[in-house]
Amino acid sequence: MQQASSQALVSLSPKSSRHSPLSRQFAPAVVLSFLLSFLGWGLLWSAEAVADSASGVSAASANIPTVPASGVPTVTPNDNGSWKGDTIVIHTDVKDIKAASDPLKKYFAPADSMLHVSTDGIDQKPSSQNLTVKFDRVGDCKPDSPCAPNPRKPADQEQVDLYSAYVMDKAAVEAIDHSRRGWTFGALIVPFKYQTHDKSFSGSTSIGPYLGYRIANDSTVSFKLLQGTSTTFVLSAGWVSNIAVATAPGVTPAGTVNSSGLSLATGFIFAVDKGTGIRVGVLAGQDRLGSNSTAPYPYEGKTWVSLAVGYKFF
Repeated sequence: MQQASSQALVSLSPKSSRHSPLSRQFAPAVVLSFLLSFLGWGLLWSAEAVADSASGVSAASANIPTVPASGVPTVTPNDNGSWKGDTIVIHTDVKDIKAASDPLKKYFAPADSMLHVSTDGIDQKPSSQNLTVKFDRVGDCKPDSPCAPNPRKPADQEQVDLYSAYVMDKAAVEAIDHSRRGWTFGALIVPFKYQTHDKSFSGSTSIGPYLGYRIANDSTVSFKLLQGTSTTFVLSAGWVSNIAVATAPGVTPAGTVNSSGLSLATGFIFAVDKGTGIRVGVLAGQDRLGSNSTAPYPYEGKTWVSLAVGYKFF
């Protein structure tokens, strides 16, 4: 980990930090394009969810999350637990790794090797527990020099290299000391909000797609209390159709109506990956109804905060 950090610091030299006028000109456009694409995906996802609900499709069959009985904000991903695209660092030796081109041949990967998952068998039909991986780092070997003989390597197995594809059993990787980081996505549910504008609680429920990045705190972290935990940073944007708004003064009957609007949220979820798991998260966001509201919305564009404490829902 320290070696990787030092390499990252070296790459950020003054020379590499200089950008041409052309790059500075197009950088804001690239960021704006990404944000608009994500927002468009959120609006499309939300429109499909509303359409499924209107057509009588159940929440389970439409893959739309329901508010848990515990009444806490949870994240329910739709990535089906896939590891495709994730980066994994193994902290113990791994034997009997199969080559993708020759399943009968066995290979050895030393501790501190880093690999990238190119395919996950859970995404395929029929599904399997096989991961197709490529190693980006083999132990403490230098990329431009041959590896020194490893005394822990079995005599009948060769050591993995940086140029071949290998097949590993997903359950076997989960059983060893390892860390994993990568993108995740799904549906974000916020059953309650603390409105910072007037220090009140709102029962509005925001449901929209989220994009997150999960970072595992493995056995290499210096602060030992963080071992066995992970942190997921999330960003959500979606069209919400169940925001409760009080009717305007003088309107009868008095009460609340459900209005539609745009809901944006961001935050992080800290997880203890032990047993059934438990999640603690902090989320902040805003709701904007605009002209869609039939009554004035007192929290239009106001920041809300939600503290998520609950079991492992994703």
